[in-house]
Amino acid sequence: QHKIKGYIRQSDMLQPTPHQLAEACDLQQIIRHTLDTLPIKQQMIYRMSREEGLSHDEIGTTLQLSPRTISNIISIVLNHLRDTLKAKGYLPETIIAAILFFC
Repeated sequence: QHKIKGYIRQSDMLQPTPHQLAEACDLQQIIRHTLDTLPIKQQMIYRMSREEGLSHDEIGTTLQLSPRTISNIISIVLNHLRDTLKAKGYLPETIIAAILFFC
């Protein structure tokens, strides 16, 4: 995700429309709300992995959990996010496009 955003910013290939920007902001709010409804430990592990860029080993060491447990929890969170977004009508390609334009 970060590599794609960086490439697009550097190449200036895509200019999002106002509608795309609004949709990306809506998607980001749904994701934040969905994450906020999860147990604290799941939220923490997801954010350490996806937002802070820590490895499963680093997270496991910090939280005194095995890397396998970290991997399992991240899978649970991602599946929950995927199911929530699908239920709200977001298709995978829509999500990818919106991620590129997050506000």
